Amino acid sequence: MGAYAQYRPEVYDERLTRGGATVRRADQRFFDWNLNTDARRRLSFGVDVFRGTRGDGGDDLGANFTVRYRPASNVQVSVAPAWSRAEVGAQYVTAFDDPAATAFFGRRAVFAGLSQRTLSMDTRLNVTFSPTLSLEMFAQPFVSSGEYHDFKEFDAPRGLGKTAFGDRVTAVQSAAGRDSVYVLDADGDPATAAATFNNPDFNFRSLRGSAVLRWEYRPGSTLFFVWQQQRSASEAFGDFSLGRDAGAVFREHPDNVFVVKASYYLGR
Repeated sequence: MGAYAQYRPEVYDERLTRGGATVRRADQRFFDWNLNTDARRRLSFGVDVFRGTRGDGGDDLGANFTVRYRPASNVQVSVAPAWSRAEVGAQYVTAFDDPAATAFFGRRAVFAGLSQRTLSMDTRLNVTFSPTLSLEMFAQPFVSSGEYHDFKEFDAPRGLGKTAFGDRVTAVQSAAGRDSVYVLDADGDPATAAATFNNPDFNFRSLRGSAVLRWEYRPGSTLFFVWQQQRSASEAFGDFSLGRDAGAVFREHPDNVFVVKASYYLGR
């Protein structure tokens, strides 16, 4: 069993605005706790739980659980589902030139709260047929969604305070009824042009898989036969639906890669 804690104090950050003025990054606190049973046993388990908070209202929570099974001395199977939830207080969205943003040298950076949910499951199978022949297989279904809300901006350079745009941000809905474009009248002056930006919400799902057959056909000389497959897709909506997204992964077109690698030991 193990645990650790981490604290990062509030600091200046010149990267948060992506090339704009330097602002303050909120302090962060993080705690992790893990427990693992004896991996030499035929059946073993592992669990890891973490929690993080930020001074600007951010909050992280997640856990992963691992099951390892060895039906024979040369075979090992493991399954490791993982889930996490992140609430980010100020996530960068976009930036644009705005003469009214005098405090930020004519460039306005837009931030927002972000609610993100992620679920994945790593699956592995390792088989050693002989000291010279082995097979390793891996698969990882992955789903992550993020919904942006409460658009805001920093009050001043080198500061931490932020002001929400409120009703100065309006959404334009698509034919499907989802917010597709946001219109921002940052200074509240109808005489100045409003800025528009695409809905940053996202829903990403993927399935990665690989298989590697390793054959040492003579001492120091090895052949690798590798197969990799990748399926992925993304949608511009931020809600999380396991039933919908898990099924959609298998309907995506796969990209397959086959590789053969050979090495030969010249020796003496």
